[in-house]
Amino acid sequence: MDDLIIQNKNENSEYPTVEFYSSTGECLIQGESYMSDHRIFYKQILNWLEKYTAKTNRFIDFKFDIDYYNTGSSKEFIEILGILRKFKEDGGSLKITWILNGEDLDLMEDVSELNSEAGIETEFIIR
Repeated sequence: MDDLIIQNKNENSEYPTVEFYSSTGECLIQGESYMSDHRIFYKQILNWLEKYTAKTNRFIDFKFDIDYYNTGSSKEFIEILGILRKFKEDGGSLKITWILNGEDLDLMEDVSELNSEAGIETEFIIR
């Protein structure tokens, strides 16, 4: 299966960088995510992740390194977490990490709510 790489070409972009590596199980969504066409952008990510989790028994190391996101993106994150929850329920091994700015308590609270809504536990790294 091919990797999924979407590079953010502009530091101030509303689209995050995405790096999903099928050979290692390493997955990263990094940057900000506040685009108005979130369904179109995340559809390719959700499709890749569904196919990958259906085929692999490899450990998945999934990282969210998101500085800011809007409500539309949060819905997509819940979908991603749901796919990962199903992978785990089906016997897959994974680790999900949110990398957060320790000064942004609101973001930490929002991410905790996303995890709760998706029904999965994650780890936090505070930078």
